Amino acid sequence: AAPVDDEPESPLPSPPPQPASDIIPASVLRRIEAFFGSGESRVLHLDHLIKKLDGNQLRLVLERAMRAQPPVQVAFLQGAVPLQGALFPTLLRWVEMRHLWALNLGEINFSAQQMGALERTLCASNVSHLFYECTVAGEWKENLKEAIRSNRDKHTVHS
Repeated sequence: AAPVDDEPESPLPSPPPQPASDIIPASVLRRIEAFFGSGESRVLHLDHLIKKLDGNQLRLVLERAMRAQPPVQVAFLQGAVPLQGALFPTLLRWVEMRHLWALNLGEINFSAQQMGALERTLCASNVSHLFYECTVAGEWKENLKEAIRSNRDKHTVHS
C-alpha cells in the first residue's frame, strides 16, 4: 500500500497582482464595447476611446476592430506608440484583412524592418489613403505612396 500523507495539500500560491498598466478600467471597456456595438464603427478615432499609450487598451481595440461588424474602414491611429513594439504584427494582420481604406499613422516611428513589412502589407491591402508623416517615413515615402496609388485601382470606393 502507498504511504498516506496526512498533511493537507497546501493551496497553490496565488498569482501576483497585476500591475496597474495591465488592468483596463471598466469605463474604458464599456466605451469600447459601446463603440463597436453601436453599428457606427466604420471610423475609429482612438482618442475617443482609450489612452493610446496603454498597450493593453490598444491591443483590446485592435482585436475588437478585427471582429467589428460593420468593419472599421477608417482608422486614426496617430500617437499609438505601442504599435512600434509588440502590437506591430497585430496592426499588420488588421490591415491585411482588407477592410481599411484610410489609415492615419501620424508620426509613429517604425524600424526599417517594420517599414518593409508595412510596405508589403499595404501593397496587399485596400488602403487607398494613408497619412504617415513624411519626416518619419523618410526613404520609404515613395514606396508607400506607390502602394497607395496602386491600391486606388483595386476598388471603387473613390470612383
